[in-house]
Amino acid sequence: MAEAFKQRAATGRIAEMFEGLSSELKPLPAYEAPDELNARAQGWLKHLHRKATTPDDWSSTGVPHAWWDRYTSAPMMNFPRFDLQESAYAMALMADRTPAWREVYAETLDGLVQRYHQHWAAVDWLNQFGDDPDRGSYPGGWNGALIPSDHWGDYNTPGWTANGTNPYPTKEARLAAPFCESSDEYIQPVRNVALFEPFLYRNDHFTKTGSGQT
Repeated sequence: MAEAFKQRAATGRIAEMFEGLSSELKPLPAYEAPDELNARAQGWLKHLHRKATTPDDWSSTGVPHAWWDRYTSAPMMNFPRFDLQESAYAMALMADRTPAWREVYAETLDGLVQRYHQHWAAVDWLNQFGDDPDRGSYPGGWNGALIPSDHWGDYNTPGWTANGTNPYPTKEARLAAPFCESSDEYIQPVRNVALFEPFLYRNDHFTKTGSGQT
């Protein structure tokens, strides 16, 4: 009987404590994003726009400008198409804050998409045929991390496309097919920005295959 009384008393005190606490709590105000970009965001937008609108050569006979990152996160993501994809992430947020700057956002996205349909956007698929000739001299840190230790020196690193390796022989008619399938997930964020902010592209300015293309 005494124990039951103590339990009821303790339960009552806890209820009183939470009742008093809840009366003191005030709801947090809803977050309202500012209708502007701070200086840092403006600087990043200026940099992206400059990158996207500065002419460079992504063809098989050219080389992208050095500011398109093709060095970071080797060996799997050190290709310039990843910079195209990841440069689009901020576009939707920025465009939502400053819709009056639609021309800047449209020009930037145009520059990203136009490059995505050139040689350097698929430079791995178009140049990495068969087994990697350098797989016998990979950095030692890859042993056991990226390459199974029991296959060290005889195993292609992740990121090497090995285009044409049996049982999938290379055919010119199918050369771009593997890249088209694997790269669709990377170009999709750029397309999604246009869908998220439809005012950026009017009159079929942005089509599925790229800027103004059919």
